Amino acid sequence: MNRLALFSLSSSLPWGEDPATLLKGGLLEEALLLRTCWRRELYALLPETPAPGLPEPDLRGGGVVRHLLRVLLGLESFAVGESHVVRQVRDAYEGCATCGPTLHRLFQRALGVAGALRTSFHPGREPSIPWLAVQAFREHPRWPEVRALVLGAGEMGLETARVLAACDVPCLLANRSPRPLPEDPRILPLPWEGWPDALGQVEGVFCCTASPAPLLGPEPLEGLAPPPWVLDLGSPPQSAPLPGTRRVLLADLAKTAETLLRDYRASLSTLEEEADRAAEALAGELVHRSGDTWKRLALARGKALARERAALAASRCGGDPRDFEVFAESLLAGFLHPLLTAPSAHTSRAWRILSGSEEEAP
Repeated sequence: MNRLALFSLSSSLPWGEDPATLLKGGLLEEALLLRTCWRRELYALLPETPAPGLPEPDLRGGGVVRHLLRVLLGLESFAVGESHVVRQVRDAYEGCATCGPTLHRLFQRALGVAGALRTSFHPGREPSIPWLAVQAFREHPRWPEVRALVLGAGEMGLETARVLAACDVPCLLANRSPRPLPEDPRILPLPWEGWPDALGQVEGVFCCTASPAPLLGPEPLEGLAPPPWVLDLGSPPQSAPLPGTRRVLLADLAKTAETLLRDYRASLSTLEEEADRAAEALAGELVHRSGDTWKRLALARGKALARERAALAASRCGGDPRDFEVFAESLLAGFLHPLLTAPSAHTSRAWRILSGSEEEAP
């Protein structure tokens, strides 16, 4: 277990970061490179005898498991609690050809456990990077009489457009290729080649593409008085330095996120506590099987489902939701009675399936 390691790639490393090269050179036995908006990390299984010149990992063993769960739950994001990172981690895992048995098991189980934790303990109303960017745009002197241009209609761009529309801000949405857009009269499609000409019609430009090089330089903004604000949500940045223009980068949003989300972070305390417990159990499971945490997650998931169904039944039929909840919990207890009273060789896996952290095989 202590051979499980995490390297935070905050700068270029002399030994490189390409997983295939690292495995071929004998530096690592397994490796997965994770890139998100805010991090570059290498998850690895070290050889039994560490290779000369290999730096000391930032985390080892159970610390790696805990960190991965916190990443998947958005607890390490500056938009704390956000869920975009789940897709980024899943894409990195599914596209990785250098995982072995240990990393396969770690990421498969962590993705499942994180989903179960979100279902049972996440308070909802999650913030996001687009939400933080729109909060920064609220400082514009013409707010709320503003218009916006969103470049990119991927997940980030679409959410940015939706957040702007929810604030009653009209926006133009441009994407390189045609794709379905939200049916909202405040979100207007714009041909990609037309966005430079639209800069004079808006007060804010949100850069949300995956371009590896800057899209927006100073030239298209010349002669615009005042120029629109540029809110760059790209990593790396999709805009060049723009003299005389207000430019907001991800690093700027990170500085303001802690203040804006202080109360929201407090509401995540239960999720953080359960994440620590689940990480400890998952770390133990990588060495030996343990079912206590999965049982607790399954029971929490069942109770949450009982409350949800009870509220729905009460709204449809009338009556006290608590009466329906008591009835639903009694059905739940009866359903789970065999697992609680007569454990078998398959009990641990049954708890994992019921908790939502593992899918049942077809």
